[in-house]
Amino acid sequence: MGLLRTAFLILLFALGFQGCTSLFYYPDKLVYRTPQYYDLSYKDVYFDAYDMTRLHAWHIYPKGKARGMLFVAHGNAQNLSSHFTSWIWLIEEGYELFIFDYRAY
Repeated sequence: MGLLRTAFLILLFALGFQGCTSLFYYPDKLVYRTPQYYDLSYKDVYFDAYDMTRLHAWHIYPKGKARGMLFVAHGNAQNLSSHFTSWIWLIEEGYELFIFDYRAY
């Protein structure tokens, strides 16, 4: 009885989250701001994932010599144009930023 009940609860839990995808995953095609708005130099980068899905990224450069590079996976909401602004202070400190969009962004 306990094993059957546990299996039922796991199934119910899994089905519940299957219907909640839109609550956790909400990509956005709107371009909020580009690095150019903040007078930052950048390149659009396009690359293919292992399954040949075309992905988009920005490689943003500091004004002087780079101290290093940060690789940013931005999270599950909006797109890179809404998330790179959180990292501008590190670009101003001399770090390059490579931020990319996941599939469907």
